[in-house]
Amino acid sequence: MQIDGFKIAVLHETYLHVDGGILFGEVPREDWELFLKPDERNRVKIGVNQILVMGEKMNILIDAGIGSKRQSVKTAFLPPYYRTSFRKRLMSFGLIPEDITHIIFTHLHADHVGGALTIKDGHLLPVFPFAEYFVQKQEWDSALSFEGDAKRFVRIQDLLPLSAAGKIRLLNGDVELVKGIFLEVTGGHSEGHQMVTIKGEGKTFVFPGDICPTEYHVHEGINTAANVKPSDFAASKQLFLRKAVASDTVVAFPHSINPVFYKIRDTGENYVCEKYL
Repeated sequence: MQIDGFKIAVLHETYLHVDGGILFGEVPREDWELFLKPDERNRVKIGVNQILVMGEKMNILIDAGIGSKRQSVKTAFLPPYYRTSFRKRLMSFGLIPEDITHIIFTHLHADHVGGALTIKDGHLLPVFPFAEYFVQKQEWDSALSFEGDAKRFVRIQDLLPLSAAGKIRLLNGDVELVKGIFLEVTGGHSEGHQMVTIKGEGKTFVFPGDICPTEYHVHEGINTAANVKPSDFAASKQLFLRKAVASDTVVAFPHSINPVFYKIRDTGENYVCEKYL
C-alpha cells in the first residue's frame, strides 16, 4: 500500500496459541468459538505481524516480533509453527536488516520486541544494527519495574544491550516521529502503549497495536482480558475506532491470522471489519 512517499507492508512472522478467555475477555466461549475454534486447552491460534514502512532514505519497522533466539514467551503459547526470520521476509522487498533505520515499539511485551536481538557465540547482538528504537518512557520505566509473573509478558532484558549502546529513544507523549508518521500514547493494554498513524494526501493508515489486536476486536463488546488499565483500554479503543472509520483510512492488526489491510465500517449498531483490496 502506498501513502505519499511511504510504501507500507504487513510482515507475517508466525502464530501463537493463546487462551481464548484472555483474548476475548468477558465474551462467553459459546460466542467466540463461532469464529475461532479453541483446542483442547481452550487456546486459539492468532498471528504475529509487524509493519514495514519504506520511505526516502528510511526503512521503518513497527514492532519486532518474537524472534528465534530463545523462548521469549511461555512455551505453552508457542506451538511448533515456523518463525520466519526478518532477513528472509525483508528480502522480498529488496532489503536486509542492516537497511532498517527506525523501529517503533507499540509496547514491550515479548511478542512485540523479542526479535530485536539475536544470540551469536553466547552474546546478544542487534538484528538491526543501524536502527534507532522508539518507545514511550512510561512504557520503558514500567517494564523495568515489573516483578514476578508479569515478567513473562515483558522482555526488557532483550533491550538493555540496545540501551547501553545508546540506541533506545525514550519518548514523552505524542510525537510526529518523521513527517507524516505520528505516535500517540494510548495506555490501557500496558502503561505506555502507543499506536501509529501514517497520514498522507487522501489516505491514512493506522496500526493500533494491542488496543485492537485482531479484526474481531473492532466489535465494541469484544475486548481482551490482558490489560493493565481496562478503563483506559476501552477509551483508547474507542479513539482508534473513531479514527479508523474515516473513509480514507486503512488499518492492520498485530495478531490477525490474515496479515492483510482492512477497512472498518460503522453500521450504526456496531463496527465491522472488511478486507481492503
